[in-house]
Amino acid sequence: MVEISDKASQEFINRINDINVRFKNEKNFMDFCEIIGTCDLESLETTDFYDWLVKTLSKYLDCDPYFTTNSLYRARKIENEEDIGLERHGINISQKIGYNSQNSKEPPLRIAQDGRCNLTGSTYLYLSEDEYTALVETKPNIMEFISLARFKITKPLKILDLTKIKENNFESKYYPMKIYNAFRALPSDKSVYMVCQYISDLIRKFGYDGIKFESSLTTSYNLTIFNCSPDKIQFVDSRIVRAAQLWYSFVDLKNKTIINKNFRDDINDDTFKQANNELSALKRQFCKSKKKNVINS
Repeated sequence: MVEISDKASQEFINRINDINVRFKNEKNFMDFCEIIGTCDLESLETTDFYDWLVKTLSKYLDCDPYFTTNSLYRARKIENEEDIGLERHGINISQKIGYNSQNSKEPPLRIAQDGRCNLTGSTYLYLSEDEYTALVETKPNIMEFISLARFKITKPLKILDLTKIKENNFESKYYPMKIYNAFRALPSDKSVYMVCQYISDLIRKFGYDGIKFESSLTTSYNLTIFNCSPDKIQFVDSRIVRAAQLWYSFVDLKNKTIINKNFRDDINDDTFKQANNELSALKRQFCKSKKKNVINS
């Protein structure tokens, strides 16, 4: 007969308890996600996950540091060629200036679509830590023109930093990691977006100015600002850039290697010259078209 030590017995019991807790938390979180889809807010507030979320937000309200930084960025594709051809909304071809403040900030309520943190009909400002992340988040096609805007924070903001979830000493990591992963999920997962939207709205109601979370496309962070009044954040400037190349990296599960191809090294003066020529050509094309319409009328 094999004897089991008290220590081994306790370790076995602890493992069983951990499994039971994970299953329970998984069910609680799935219940929360399912109810969000029905928009039954009263039932939502009876879930264990909602109770945990409210208690956690209350706990972190007084200990989260105020956020400030010199520069944040937002990129917007110039999808309407008329904006370039007619130099509309602040665009200046000769100086390579992109959209003005009004067209670089969050979209107006009447045209705002739902995003990672906002529902349709509400509008938040999405910013990135660096230029590259802001540009990648637009998911551009090669040769597309993009307006890259720079913003500055004019006074410290109360930001809930989700990037520090891994560092915090939570009693259980299950719920925090669910939130962490939800905010890093790819945009195609709309069901996860609904979870992020509800949590974001709850965070806003707790008095936060925004949320900081890791980008799903780079190793940098993104920010969502709920209230973008000039006394909190201001537009600095913008410039026109062009998507020159795309880069992918793949994980080979069988061979446990990374498959990728280094960036092309043929980005030179000719590349800049070509981009400038095509930008100017767009303007000439629309000027010519406009002149022809005036003559015909």
